[in-house]
Amino acid sequence: MTKHSTGPIELHFLGDQESIEIARETVEKVLMSYRSTQLNDDLMYKVTGHDVASVLQLVNSDVKYLREIFMSRTLKQKQFNDLFYFIPFALHKISNVEKLIKMDVDMRLMSDIRRLWEEFDKFTPEVIFALALEQQSTYYRQFAKYRALWNDTVVGAPPPNGRPGYNGGLYLMNLENMRKSTLYKAAIQEQFLRKLIRKYYFTTPHLGDQDVMTLLSMEYQNLFLTLPCTWNRQQCRVFTRINFVSIILFQQYARCEEKNHLYHGNCHTPLPKETN
Repeated sequence: MTKHSTGPIELHFLGDQESIEIARETVEKVLMSYRSTQLNDDLMYKVTGHDVASVLQLVNSDVKYLREIFMSRTLKQKQFNDLFYFIPFALHKISNVEKLIKMDVDMRLMSDIRRLWEEFDKFTPEVIFALALEQQSTYYRQFAKYRALWNDTVVGAPPPNGRPGYNGGLYLMNLENMRKSTLYKAAIQEQFLRKLIRKYYFTTPHLGDQDVMTLLSMEYQNLFLTLPCTWNRQQCRVFTRINFVSIILFQQYARCEEKNHLYHGNCHTPLPKETN
């Protein structure tokens, strides 16, 4: 991010106190290093830390039921069961920030993040989230029963004509729109989400906030904007090793042919080496 940025950036870190301090020190070291070598004087960072335990005390009742609905029941896929992953759906209640970009730590920006921020210009008052599509067949099998019952649906199918679901590694959020949206407030209620689970036969959730986003988008696409694939170029290839997924099917989901602005090393996948 530092290498390609051209102006002031405000960073918000959500974690325990030790992690926040490490983040602050790391940002300061990187910034000092670049300032002493090549970057312009306009590059400034403001770092704000949010203690996750304190935040959860404020929003526990707003996100606890989300974990109960979307938690994984299998031992191998429980890493996204932590309440931490469901905090974004209540951020509008704990922050006066109007807009933000949520990023995982396993990412590398290859372009100025201000170019990504410009995607907010495409938001209508109804849109709350902007995400890139999932680039694997993650939801192909999840929605198989629904597709079998409704032959004309493209839910879970690959692009360009299908609806593969979203990847939750990066998303833009308009918190002001979230605060004002009566549709969002109704859609995120426990009773309605359980109704969607039954409607789409979404019986094996395992990816936390990403599953919530994907399921909501199948019912209310008008709350979402789809980012270009180049702003979340996912490197994970785990589905190429699963028997029911052919290489041809995988390639349909993974196709992204433009210049990459951001790499995502999901599934602990190494990121491509950055050239100078």
